[in-house]
Amino acid sequence: MAARILGMAIGLLAASTGAAQAEFQFSAYGGWQTAPHSLVTVTGTDAREFTAGWEGRSFQMPPYYGVRATWWMDFAPAWGISLDFTHAKVYADEETFANDIADWDRFEFSDGINFLTVNGMYRYQKFERFEPYAGL
Repeated sequence: MAARILGMAIGLLAASTGAAQAEFQFSAYGGWQTAPHSLVTVTGTDAREFTAGWEGRSFQMPPYYGVRATWWMDFAPAWGISLDFTHAKVYADEETFANDIADWDRFEFSDGINFLTVNGMYRYQKFERFEPYAGL
């Protein structure tokens, strides 16, 4: 499903080049992703609690990626609203396996930690060819 969403976003981007110049933008991104250690509580017959360390493996399939659609408002040109879809994943690190879950074969969220968010955006005045922006 995530691959379909990415494919549709790329198709929309290619088909809407004119619209992207008219204060509506599509973008795709990737890069390096990581996650902080976290407390894990297991219930049931194998009950335990431990702190898991994570690896992002951002450049292994499926890669870390996101797509974004942003609308810059005509009545307040510096302000915009974006809809973001982000696909991330994490795998327990070697230390977690050695110390806490040596009897497990794997511990991962590899089908994706998928986020769909709505964000407020602010863009700053253009500097040469760059137009920095921030979102929350």
